[in-house]
Amino acid sequence: MAQSGRINRLSITLDARNGAVVEKRGLENMHGINQALSLFYYLHFVPDETLGVRIVLACFGVALAFCLATGYLLWAEKNLHQKGWLGDLTNRVSIAVLIGILPSSALVLFLQWLLAFDLFDKEVWIRGAFYAFWSFWLFYTVFERSIVTIIGRMLKATSWLLVLAVLFHGLKSGFFIWDSFEKGAWTLFGMDAMFLISALLCFVLAKAVDKKELFYRYERKGIFDGY
Repeated sequence: MAQSGRINRLSITLDARNGAVVEKRGLENMHGINQALSLFYYLHFVPDETLGVRIVLACFGVALAFCLATGYLLWAEKNLHQKGWLGDLTNRVSIAVLIGILPSSALVLFLQWLLAFDLFDKEVWIRGAFYAFWSFWLFYTVFERSIVTIIGRMLKATSWLLVLAVLFHGLKSGFFIWDSFEKGAWTLFGMDAMFLISALLCFVLAKAVDKKELFYRYERKGIFDGY
């Protein structure tokens, strides 16, 4: 059974008079939808697994994201340029979903350290900011004409927010990345290092987008110029 979480919490009903167990229901007794969601919980957090298994699953996740993005681009190039404004709008919404999730998620990491720890309903504020920022990118993809500019700015925003998340982590906790390295706090060091590497990767990709013929070819074909 996967580790208990929001979806697959163990349900125990007790008798109020004597404390006897009236009903005990685990994941195996729950609805099939909850069992399926439990699998996603396991793959997201990978509880009680070794570092090697986590790395393998992370690589599969990156490969899946890459296949989704490139597969969509190939399909869009062959099909959506024939559908006028509807194809253009579909492309833009898809880009907001596939790539806009990156800066929105990076904002969550940044706000975790920017906002006060004792802020009332901090999780609600962060969740609202996430959806608001994601909506912003959705509207921006419709407003901005150049697809190259859209993707580049999304990646650059992700890069800056990840760097700020690491910076504010150090300011709020007093543990900058060099401090965690010197004191052997490898979990903190690994987290900050991963964010900085991801920020660098996003920045490099943002620069590469400006030079890739692929994206300009999309614009010249009219795929992103249907209305």
